[in-house]
Amino acid sequence: DYTHDMDASQVGKVRRGGRMVPAEPLDPEGQYVRYIEIRARRNLADFPFPPAISWEQRREVERKLVVSLLKLGGTYYPMMGSSSYEPMPGGMSTADMGALDAEELLPKDPDARLLVSAGFAREWPDARGVFKGDDGVVSAWVNYDDHLNLCVCHGGGDFGATLEQMVSTLNEMEESIQSSG
Repeated sequence: DYTHDMDASQVGKVRRGGRMVPAEPLDPEGQYVRYIEIRARRNLADFPFPPAISWEQRREVERKLVVSLLKLGGTYYPMMGSSSYEPMPGGMSTADMGALDAEELLPKDPDARLLVSAGFAREWPDARGVFKGDDGVVSAWVNYDDHLNLCVCHGGGDFGATLEQMVSTLNEMEESIQSSG
């Protein structure tokens, strides 16, 4: 089954492979599951996919996504060398880069020949960056291999709570992007 356009209240009703999403934690005693991580990749409807996007369009995608991400509460770190984000001209600092890398939130520079030849690295690192939520649960890469690579990571084994946060985060972002035009 494929489910889309759902809100957080539907989490207990979602079916995956004929099975319900569990309402209780997968590992209630915390003996086996350290964390649950769910990733979602999205591309904005009115823009080409990353390999075909123009410099101006990539900057507009960054602007729209950063506005919606910042409404969630957090900090946006443009990649070092990017000049597209006015609050941090030149991108993140070396210290920011080290901290994000230590938390495994920093994407690697695209170096695979296939990615580079397909156009994913055009104008690198301009209009690309990392969002880190204040809660330490939500993070995102902007304009890496998709317009948005969103990650929700909860400690423990509560898959339902992690999925609920992912769905509500995507819904909030979608509403924000649509209302901003």
